[in-house]
Amino acid sequence: MKNYYVRQQFSRYIPAGSRFLAIPNNQMLAAFTPSGDSLVVVAVNNTDMSQVHAMDLSLFKSLTGNPSATRTSGTENNAKATDFTLSGSVLHVKTPARSITTVVIPILTDGAVVSGLQEELPYLIVSRTSNDVVVKSSGTSTIVSNYFYGDSSQVWKLSVKEGGYSIKNLQGLTLTDTGAYYLTASPSPGGAGQIFNMENTGDDYYKITSLFSGKVFDLEGATSANGTKVGLYAYGTSQDAVTRQWMFVKAPLLKSAGTGSGVEDATDNSDAVRIIGGIGAILLFQVSGYAKKIMVYTMAGEEILKQDVYGSSAVVPIHKGIYLVCYQVNGSDKPKTVKVLVR
Repeated sequence: MKNYYVRQQFSRYIPAGSRFLAIPNNQMLAAFTPSGDSLVVVAVNNTDMSQVHAMDLSLFKSLTGNPSATRTSGTENNAKATDFTLSGSVLHVKTPARSITTVVIPILTDGAVVSGLQEELPYLIVSRTSNDVVVKSSGTSTIVSNYFYGDSSQVWKLSVKEGGYSIKNLQGLTLTDTGAYYLTASPSPGGAGQIFNMENTGDDYYKITSLFSGKVFDLEGATSANGTKVGLYAYGTSQDAVTRQWMFVKAPLLKSAGTGSGVEDATDNSDAVRIIGGIGAILLFQVSGYAKKIMVYTMAGEEILKQDVYGSSAVVPIHKGIYLVCYQVNGSDKPKTVKVLVR
Protein backbone atom coordinates (compact mmCIF):
# COMPACT_ATOMS: atom_id res chain seq x y z
CA MET A 1 0.00 0.00 0.00
CA LYS A 2 2.86 2.42 0.80
CA ASN A 3 4.21 1.98 -2.77
CA TYR A 4 0.90 3.32 -4.05
CA TYR A 5 1.47 6.62 -2.21
CA VAL A 6 5.11 6.77 -3.27
CA ARG A 7 4.10 6.46 -6.92
CA GLN A 8 1.48 9.16 -6.43
CA GLN A 9 4.21 11.61 -5.39
CA PHE A 10 5.17 11.45 -9.07
CA SER A 11 2.06 10.59 -11.07
CA ARG A 12 -0.36 12.96 -9.32
CA TYR A 13 1.75 16.05 -9.98
CA ILE A 14 3.66 15.33 -13.21
CA PRO A 15 1.10 15.03 -16.03
CA ALA A 16 1.72 13.39 -19.39
CA GLY A 17 3.62 15.68 -21.72
CA SER A 18 5.76 17.25 -18.98
CA ARG A 19 9.37 18.12 -19.82
CA PHE A 20 12.03 16.65 -17.52
CA LEU A 21 15.09 18.73 -16.73
CA ALA A 22 18.70 17.81 -16.08
CA ILE A 23 19.60 18.91 -12.54
CA PRO A 24 22.82 18.44 -10.52
CA ASN A 25 21.31 16.17 -7.82
CA ASN A 26 20.65 12.45 -8.27
CA GLN A 27 18.17 12.45 -5.39
CA MET A 28 15.85 14.92 -7.15
CA LEU A 29 13.69 15.03 -10.25
CA ALA A 30 12.39 18.22 -11.89
CA ALA A 31 9.82 18.71 -14.65
CA PHE A 32 7.86 21.48 -16.35
CA THR A 33 4.15 20.86 -16.76
CA PRO A 34 2.88 20.93 -20.38
CA SER A 35 1.35 24.38 -19.86
CA GLY A 36 4.78 25.71 -18.86
CA ASP A 37 3.40 27.54 -15.81
CA SER A 38 4.54 25.15 -13.05
CA LEU A 39 7.81 23.54 -12.03
CA VAL A 40 7.43 20.22 -10.18
CA VAL A 41 10.33 18.99 -8.04
CA VAL A 42 10.40 15.57 -6.36
CA ALA A 43 13.06 15.03 -3.68
CA VAL A 44 13.87 11.57 -2.29
CA ASN A 45 15.61 11.15 1.06
CA ASN A 46 16.60 7.50 1.53
CA THR A 47 18.91 8.20 4.48
CA ASP A 48 18.29 8.09 8.22
CA MET A 49 18.84 11.83 8.61
CA SER A 50 16.78 14.83 7.55
CA GLN A 51 18.08 16.93 4.67
CA VAL A 52 17.56 20.46 3.37
CA HIS A 53 17.61 21.20 -0.36
CA ALA A 54 18.19 24.72 -1.71
CA MET A 55 16.57 25.38 -5.12
CA ASP A 56 17.73 28.40 -7.11
CA LEU A 57 14.72 29.83 -8.95
CA SER A 58 16.48 32.88 -10.38
CA LEU A 59 16.03 31.48 -13.91
CA PHE A 60 12.39 32.45 -13.68
CA LYS A 61 11.01 35.96 -13.78
CA SER A 62 8.78 35.44 -10.75
CA LEU A 63 6.56 33.08 -8.85
CA THR A 64 2.91 33.49 -9.79
CA GLY A 65 1.62 31.91 -6.56
CA ASN A 66 2.72 30.18 -3.39
CA PRO A 67 4.57 26.83 -3.68
CA SER A 68 2.76 23.79 -2.29
CA ALA A 69 4.18 20.48 -1.11
CA THR A 70 3.11 16.97 -0.15
CA ARG A 71 5.09 14.15 1.41
CA THR A 72 5.05 10.41 1.92
CA SER A 73 7.08 8.94 4.77
CA GLY A 74 6.82 6.17 7.32
CA THR A 75 3.98 8.04 9.03
CA GLU A 76 2.53 10.11 6.14
CA ASN A 77 0.66 9.31 2.94
CA ASN A 78 0.66 12.20 0.43
CA ALA A 79 0.26 14.51 3.41
CA LYS A 80 0.48 18.28 3.11
CA ALA A 81 3.98 19.53 3.95
CA THR A 82 4.80 23.05 5.13
CA ASP A 83 8.47 22.85 6.11
CA PHE A 84 9.82 24.96 3.24
CA THR A 85 10.83 28.62 3.08
CA LEU A 86 11.42 31.05 0.22
CA SER A 87 14.29 33.50 0.66
CA GLY A 88 14.70 35.79 -2.34
CA SER A 89 14.94 33.46 -5.32
CA VAL A 90 16.04 30.43 -3.29
CA LEU A 91 13.51 27.87 -2.04
CA HIS A 92 14.67 25.74 0.92
CA VAL A 93 12.84 22.43 1.35
CA LYS A 94 13.36 20.13 4.34
CA THR A 95 12.99 16.39 3.70
CA PRO A 96 12.72 14.12 6.77
CA ALA A 97 14.54 10.80 6.92
CA ARG A 98 13.16 8.06 4.65
CA SER A 99 10.70 10.30 2.83
CA ILE A 100 9.71 11.55 -0.61
CA THR A 101 8.55 15.15 -1.03
CA THR A 102 6.90 16.79 -4.04
CA VAL A 103 6.91 20.58 -4.45
CA VAL A 104 4.79 22.37 -7.07
CA ILE A 105 6.09 25.87 -7.87
CA PRO A 106 3.97 28.24 -10.01
CA ILE A 107 6.42 30.21 -12.14
CA LEU A 108 6.66 32.83 -14.85
CA THR A 109 9.53 32.50 -17.31
CA ASP A 110 11.37 35.46 -18.75
CA GLY A 111 13.93 36.16 -21.44
CA ALA A 112 14.03 36.44 -25.21
CA VAL A 113 11.18 33.96 -25.68
CA VAL A 114 7.83 35.71 -25.49
CA SER A 115 5.18 33.87 -23.43
CA GLY A 116 2.72 36.77 -23.44
CA LEU A 117 2.61 38.39 -26.87
CA GLN A 118 2.89 42.17 -26.96
CA GLU A 119 2.07 44.76 -29.57
CA GLU A 120 4.73 46.68 -31.49
CA LEU A 121 7.72 44.67 -30.28
CA PRO A 122 10.08 43.37 -32.99
CA TYR A 123 9.89 39.56 -33.18
CA LEU A 124 11.48 36.71 -35.07
CA ILE A 125 9.03 33.86 -35.78
CA VAL A 126 10.94 30.57 -35.37
CA SER A 127 9.75 27.13 -36.47
CA ARG A 128 9.54 24.44 -33.78
CA THR A 129 11.06 21.82 -36.09
CA SER A 130 14.08 23.83 -37.22
CA ASN A 131 15.93 26.02 -34.80
CA ASP A 132 17.93 27.92 -37.41
CA VAL A 133 15.23 29.31 -39.74
CA VAL A 134 12.78 32.17 -39.26
CA VAL A 135 9.75 33.40 -41.19
CA LYS A 136 10.40 36.10 -43.80
CA SER A 137 8.68 37.64 -46.78
CA SER A 138 10.09 36.99 -50.25
CA GLY A 139 8.23 39.19 -52.65
CA THR A 140 4.61 38.41 -51.85
CA SER A 141 5.49 34.86 -50.74
CA THR A 142 6.26 33.81 -47.18
CA ILE A 143 9.18 31.42 -46.55
CA VAL A 144 11.52 30.33 -43.78
CA SER A 145 15.20 31.22 -44.07
CA ASN A 146 18.36 31.45 -42.02
CA TYR A 147 18.40 34.53 -39.80
CA PHE A 148 20.47 37.49 -40.94
CA TYR A 149 20.70 40.64 -38.85
CA GLY A 150 19.68 43.64 -40.91
CA ASP A 151 17.06 41.77 -42.98
CA SER A 152 13.89 43.69 -42.13
CA SER A 153 11.75 41.13 -43.96
CA GLN A 154 12.43 38.72 -41.06
CA VAL A 155 11.32 41.05 -38.26
CA TRP A 156 7.60 41.19 -37.42
CA LYS A 157 5.33 43.29 -35.23
CA LEU A 158 1.89 42.38 -33.92
CA SER A 159 -1.13 44.66 -33.72
CA VAL A 160 -4.25 43.72 -31.78
CA LYS A 161 -7.33 43.52 -34.00
CA GLU A 162 -10.87 42.37 -33.32
CA GLY A 163 -10.58 38.67 -32.51
CA GLY A 164 -6.81 38.37 -32.86
CA TYR A 165 -3.64 39.95 -34.27
CA SER A 166 -2.36 41.27 -37.56
CA ILE A 167 1.30 40.50 -38.34
CA LYS A 168 3.35 43.02 -40.34
CA ASN A 169 7.09 43.02 -41.02
CA LEU A 170 9.39 46.03 -41.05
CA GLN A 171 9.09 46.25 -44.82
CA GLY A 172 5.41 47.04 -44.36
CA LEU A 173 4.09 43.68 -45.64
CA THR A 174 1.18 42.05 -43.78
CA LEU A 175 0.70 38.27 -43.58
CA THR A 176 -2.48 37.37 -45.43
CA ASP A 177 -4.68 34.30 -45.89
CA THR A 178 -6.15 34.56 -49.42
CA GLY A 179 -8.00 31.25 -49.17
CA ALA A 180 -5.30 29.38 -51.10
CA TYR A 181 -2.68 27.15 -49.45
CA TYR A 182 0.25 29.57 -49.54
CA LEU A 183 0.48 32.35 -46.95
CA THR A 184 1.15 35.67 -48.68
CA ALA A 185 2.74 38.98 -47.64
CA SER A 186 0.56 41.83 -48.80
CA PRO A 187 1.48 45.53 -49.10
CA SER A 188 -2.19 46.39 -48.47
CA PRO A 189 -3.18 46.25 -44.78
CA GLY A 190 -6.73 45.90 -43.55
CA GLY A 191 -7.89 43.27 -46.03
CA ALA A 192 -9.70 40.03 -45.37
CA GLY A 193 -7.56 37.18 -44.10
CA GLN A 194 -5.17 39.33 -42.07
CA ILE A 195 -6.30 38.48 -38.53
CA PHE A 196 -4.79 35.52 -36.69
CA ASN A 197 -5.45 33.88 -33.34
CA MET A 198 -2.45 32.83 -31.21
CA GLU A 199 -2.84 29.72 -29.06
CA ASN A 200 0.00 28.58 -26.80
CA THR A 201 0.62 24.86 -27.36
CA GLY A 202 3.05 24.58 -24.42
CA ASP A 203 6.80 25.23 -24.14
CA ASP A 204 6.22 28.80 -25.43
CA TYR A 205 5.27 27.66 -28.94
CA TYR A 206 2.12 28.89 -30.68
CA LYS A 207 -0.46 27.62 -33.12
CA ILE A 208 -1.21 30.60 -35.41
CA THR A 209 -4.74 30.29 -36.80
CA SER A 210 -6.30 32.36 -39.56
CA LEU A 211 -9.76 33.65 -38.61
CA PHE A 212 -10.56 33.70 -42.33
CA SER A 213 -10.14 29.97 -43.01
CA GLY A 214 -9.56 28.36 -39.60
CA LYS A 215 -6.27 26.94 -40.88
CA VAL A 216 -2.86 27.38 -39.26
CA PHE A 217 0.65 28.33 -40.34
CA ASP A 218 2.24 25.23 -41.88
CA LEU A 219 5.62 24.30 -43.36
CA GLU A 220 5.10 22.99 -46.89
CA GLY A 221 5.90 19.29 -47.18
CA ALA A 222 6.55 19.06 -43.41
CA THR A 223 10.12 20.19 -44.07
CA SER A 224 11.98 23.14 -42.60
CA ALA A 225 14.81 23.51 -45.09
CA ASN A 226 15.98 27.00 -45.90
CA GLY A 227 13.60 28.48 -48.50
CA THR A 228 10.58 26.29 -47.61
CA LYS A 229 7.29 28.10 -48.20
CA VAL A 230 4.84 28.74 -45.38
CA GLY A 231 1.24 27.76 -46.07
CA LEU A 232 -2.03 27.27 -44.22
CA TYR A 233 -3.37 23.84 -43.30
CA ALA A 234 -5.66 22.09 -40.84
CA TYR A 235 -3.83 21.67 -37.53
CA GLY A 236 -4.68 17.97 -37.12
CA THR A 237 -3.44 15.56 -34.47
CA SER A 238 -0.61 13.74 -36.29
CA GLN A 239 3.11 14.05 -35.69
CA ASP A 240 3.18 16.62 -38.51
CA ALA A 241 1.38 19.06 -36.19
CA VAL A 242 4.79 20.08 -34.80
CA THR A 243 5.53 21.69 -38.19
CA ARG A 244 2.60 24.00 -37.39
CA GLN A 245 4.01 25.39 -34.14
CA TRP A 246 6.03 28.60 -33.86
CA MET A 247 7.99 30.54 -31.26
CA PHE A 248 8.12 34.34 -31.02
CA VAL A 249 11.63 35.55 -30.13
CA LYS A 250 12.54 39.18 -29.47
CA ALA A 251 14.73 40.40 -32.32
CA PRO A 252 18.31 41.44 -31.45
CA LEU A 253 18.78 45.18 -30.98
CA LEU A 254 21.91 47.29 -31.09
CA LYS A 255 22.40 50.82 -29.84
CA SER A 256 22.97 53.25 -32.74
CA ALA A 257 22.99 50.28 -35.08
CA GLY A 258 22.94 52.26 -38.31
CA THR A 259 22.62 49.00 -40.25
CA GLY A 260 19.31 49.58 -41.94
CA SER A 261 17.70 46.85 -39.86
CA GLY A 262 14.58 48.94 -39.37
CA VAL A 263 14.51 48.02 -35.67
CA GLU A 264 14.46 50.88 -33.17
CA ASP A 265 17.80 51.37 -31.44
CA ALA A 266 18.22 49.90 -28.00
CA THR A 267 19.26 52.10 -25.07
CA ASP A 268 22.36 49.92 -24.63
CA ASN A 269 23.90 46.81 -26.19
CA SER A 270 22.51 44.31 -23.68
CA ASP A 271 19.95 43.12 -26.26
CA ALA A 272 22.41 42.63 -29.12
CA VAL A 273 22.54 38.89 -28.40
CA ARG A 274 19.48 36.67 -27.82
CA ILE A 275 20.25 33.23 -26.35
CA ILE A 276 17.28 30.94 -25.75
CA GLY A 277 16.45 27.28 -25.30
CA GLY A 278 14.82 25.53 -28.24
CA ILE A 279 13.84 21.91 -28.83
CA GLY A 280 17.00 19.93 -28.11
CA ALA A 281 19.25 22.92 -28.74
CA ILE A 282 20.52 26.27 -27.51
CA LEU A 283 19.76 29.01 -30.04
CA LEU A 284 21.66 32.25 -30.58
CA PHE A 285 20.43 35.19 -32.66
CA GLN A 286 22.59 38.29 -32.69
CA VAL A 287 23.86 41.42 -34.33
CA SER A 288 26.42 39.88 -36.68
CA GLY A 289 29.79 39.31 -35.05
CA TYR A 290 28.79 40.67 -31.65
CA ALA A 291 29.48 37.40 -29.77
CA LYS A 292 32.46 35.38 -30.98
CA LYS A 293 32.31 32.35 -28.70
CA ILE A 294 29.87 30.64 -26.33
CA MET A 295 30.62 28.27 -23.46
CA VAL A 296 27.96 25.96 -21.97
CA TYR A 297 27.99 24.76 -18.35
CA THR A 298 25.78 22.61 -16.16
CA MET A 299 24.12 24.31 -13.21
CA ALA A 300 26.85 22.72 -11.07
CA GLY A 301 29.47 24.67 -13.04
CA GLU A 302 30.82 21.77 -15.14
CA GLU A 303 31.86 22.89 -18.61
CA ILE A 304 30.13 20.89 -21.34
CA LEU A 305 31.34 22.54 -24.54
CA LYS A 306 32.74 25.59 -26.28
CA GLN A 307 31.69 26.77 -29.72
CA ASP A 308 32.86 29.58 -31.95
CA VAL A 309 30.09 31.78 -33.36
CA TYR A 310 30.06 33.18 -36.87
CA GLY A 311 27.49 35.49 -38.44
CA SER A 312 24.02 36.25 -37.10
CA SER A 313 22.94 32.91 -35.62
CA ALA A 314 24.15 29.64 -34.14
CA VAL A 315 22.56 26.35 -33.04
CA VAL A 316 24.10 24.19 -30.29
CA PRO A 317 22.47 20.71 -30.11
CA ILE A 318 22.16 19.57 -26.49
CA HIS A 319 19.96 17.44 -24.24
CA LYS A 320 16.98 19.04 -22.49
CA GLY A 321 17.78 20.70 -19.18
CA ILE A 322 18.81 24.00 -17.59
CA TYR A 323 22.22 25.37 -18.52
CA LEU A 324 24.47 28.35 -17.97
CA VAL A 325 25.63 29.88 -21.24
CA CYS A 326 28.54 32.31 -21.26
CA TYR A 327 29.35 34.32 -24.35
CA GLN A 328 32.40 36.38 -25.12
CA VAL A 329 31.40 39.80 -26.39
CA ASN A 330 33.37 41.31 -29.23
CA GLY A 331 35.72 43.97 -27.85
CA SER A 332 35.29 42.94 -24.20
CA ASP A 333 37.39 40.68 -22.00
CA LYS A 334 34.51 39.96 -19.61
CA PRO A 335 32.04 37.24 -20.68
CA LYS A 336 28.30 37.54 -20.03
CA THR A 337 26.20 34.70 -18.63
CA VAL A 338 22.55 33.71 -19.10
CA LYS A 339 20.52 30.71 -17.97
CA VAL A 340 18.53 28.83 -20.58
CA LEU A 341 15.94 26.07 -20.51
CA VAL A 342 16.31 23.54 -23.33
CA ARG A 343 13.05 21.73 -24.03
